[in-house]
Amino acid sequence: PGKSGGWTSMVRPAPAAEPNRCAFNALRYVENHGGEVVYGWKLLHWPGVLVQFLGHAVIRDEDGLTCITPDSKGDERVLFIADSGIAFDKGDPSARLPSAMHPLISDPEVSQFIDIQQQILEIKLRYPRSSGVIRVVGQDPAQLQSLQARERRLIGLLLLKTHSLNRPCPCSSGKAFAHCCQPGMKREILGQ
Repeated sequence: PGKSGGWTSMVRPAPAAEPNRCAFNALRYVENHGGEVVYGWKLLHWPGVLVQFLGHAVIRDEDGLTCITPDSKGDERVLFIADSGIAFDKGDPSARLPSAMHPLISDPEVSQFIDIQQQILEIKLRYPRSSGVIRVVGQDPAQLQSLQARERRLIGLLLLKTHSLNRPCPCSSGKAFAHCCQPGMKREILGQ
C-alpha cells in the first residue's frame, strides 16, 4: 500500500469520467491536469474460488496512484498492480484492456464459470460500447441470456460450496450467510 505500492490509495472519480472506460478517462485526465497514465491489473478476489485480473489504467501524480474511473461497487480503493507490458491503442475508440481469470481450486464448476465468462466476453467484443452500454443484435441476445442464466446458477453453486455459513452474506446485508441468502439459494439451486 501507499504511493509506490500495489494499492491505489484512493478511488476518486473525475467529474467527466465514464464507467468502464478507465484508459480513456486516464488519458483525458492527464492531458488536462498532468501526471502520468499507469497501466496494469485491477485484481478481484473471490476467496477460495478464483482471482480475476482486469486490465486497468490509473493516474500517477503527486498524490500517488489514483483511480479516476467510477467504481460500480463504490469501493474506495482497488488492488492495482502496475504492468508496463500492457499495450493500449489509444487511437482506437473501441479499444479494451485485457483480462484473465485464474482458478484457486481445481473444480469443474469453476472451470465452467471461467469458460462462460470467456464466451460472454467474446460476444461483447463484437460490439462497440459507450459508457458500459452494449447493444447486441441477431442471435447474440438469446445466447447472452442463456449464458447469464448458467452463470447465475454456477455462482450460486460455488457460493454454497465455498462460502462459510458464518461469514457475512455476499449480498452485503450484514447478516451471516446462513441466516440470509443461503437457505433460499439451497432451495432454488439444489431443490432442498
